[in-house]
Amino acid sequence: MTTESKNKIHAIKGTAFWCNHTRQSKYGNYGVELGRLDANTVKGLKALGIPVKFDTEHEEGKPDFKGYYVKLKNDAAFAAKDMQGNVLPSQLNIGNGSFIWAAVRAKSWTHKDTGRSGVRGVVLGLKVVSLVEYDPEADNKAKAEQLLDGISGEGFVFGGAATAEDVSTDDTFEQEDVDALFADE
Repeated sequence: MTTESKNKIHAIKGTAFWCNHTRQSKYGNYGVELGRLDANTVKGLKALGIPVKFDTEHEEGKPDFKGYYVKLKNDAAFAAKDMQGNVLPSQLNIGNGSFIWAAVRAKSWTHKDTGRSGVRGVVLGLKVVSLVEYDPEADNKAKAEQLLDGISGEGFVFGGAATAEDVSTDDTFEQEDVDALFADE
């Protein structure tokens, strides 16, 4: 990679996944996975030496399917702006499925212990074209509702469908059964 191409900044577009522009990821860096890249973008990134991957974990056509994607990182937080150039507040989470432009440059790296080297994509900033806001609390509530909606069968129904007389009391315990339940093991 030449010094000129290393320092050149490129604008690429795609769908955001796992965007961490103001908070560090669990791996200690900032970044975004930019997916559903078109053929020209893939070709350009590969020409810069930036690795492009293909999503084999998700089914094509599903919301989490990334297609061809690139992992873009930065050691520091970076700005995300709306289409009028306004900086987005740090508490706004850019969710999976948001359509964005990213300012990117290639960066050579060498691992100090192993001597391995390569090129990675560095994200310098984002412009959000279409926002899908990620709200972790709402996401957890939706997952809980989906989980509970899948449970069915007989049991308590609010509104009086079952009465005390409907509950079987045939199961009786002798004192020794109760003692056994609470005995020290």
